[in-house]
Amino acid sequence: MEIRFADKSITTPIKSLNRTVPVAGLNEVFHRIDLEKISLISSNASTEMKFNKDARRERKDDMINLFFLSYKECKVPEKNAMATLADLQYVNSDLAIMPLCPEIIKSYEGEQLISNFILFIKEYLKIVETLNNKTIVGIIPARLPRQFLPTVLDLYHSHDVTSFVIDSDGSSLYSNPSWIKALQRGLHSLGIFDEGFIYNINSFEGRFSGKANITLARDFVTLTFGMDILGANHKQSKIPAERRIKMDSSQKGSRLFDPQTYGYTRDPSLEIKMAKMSNMLAQHREALRIQNVINEEGTASRYFQRKPQLIENKVLDRVHEVKIDLTESRKQRSLFDNF
Repeated sequence: MEIRFADKSITTPIKSLNRTVPVAGLNEVFHRIDLEKISLISSNASTEMKFNKDARRERKDDMINLFFLSYKECKVPEKNAMATLADLQYVNSDLAIMPLCPEIIKSYEGEQLISNFILFIKEYLKIVETLNNKTIVGIIPARLPRQFLPTVLDLYHSHDVTSFVIDSDGSSLYSNPSWIKALQRGLHSLGIFDEGFIYNINSFEGRFSGKANITLARDFVTLTFGMDILGANHKQSKIPAERRIKMDSSQKGSRLFDPQTYGYTRDPSLEIKMAKMSNMLAQHREALRIQNVINEEGTASRYFQRKPQLIENKVLDRVHEVKIDLTESRKQRSLFDNF
């Protein structure tokens, strides 16, 4: 699937990168922001200039630049604060991406949850639809209960929003295939399943069990569930530093993505920072390899059958269970159509 952004384009499936990697592609920039910071930016021009200057430093002119803001409060921002949020994101990105709002999703339940989230969406759209010439990308939190998906999708559809960021917030779509099926069904019923793209961010990578030296790359395998773009995991650990050091020690080193198995293996000799860069590049290259396989063979199904971690963890079986049977003829839009 080719996605166009004004004068730029990318082919999916693809893994995002950042400016530290000397490879052209999709540059993902991520910042957290709270009401205090928003207030400072709104009331002090120097603070706003510094924010934008710092954001520009993270851009790369030869790449598609996607700027993500994660709103750290549980209160829906008022009009002026939302305008500041939307403007900061808009001017630093090739797409108008709605701010992530994980605290709103975690802080409420039931009707309070959906009413606050719907209000957040509406307030954002009021701002961004004014003088806009960029594609608007909505957010769908992976922790949003499935009963609210139709309401959220209907609202986006009424504003012609057909591309979405799924914020996993440190969870894994692989672990919740029935939720993915509900989302795919909703997109299909609205007739927008083929119109946009789906971007997964903050996906859990997986955890080693016991003394095992390999674990399924739960983040990367989300591409087989219909995600077009895999972003990075920016979720901050809530584990105290002392305990985390002990856990890292027991885990016997950093994790490295293995494209031969689609698993993460342990490497005691590698620093975490270097491992993350290595994994980013390895996953980016593997996504390009999948593109080539699809171009040459028309499908990646046989290619995936050669990945031991996909077979051992029955990932392909889960994909089959999630896949919606579409009776009308349609062109391939993602890896989801390879099964």
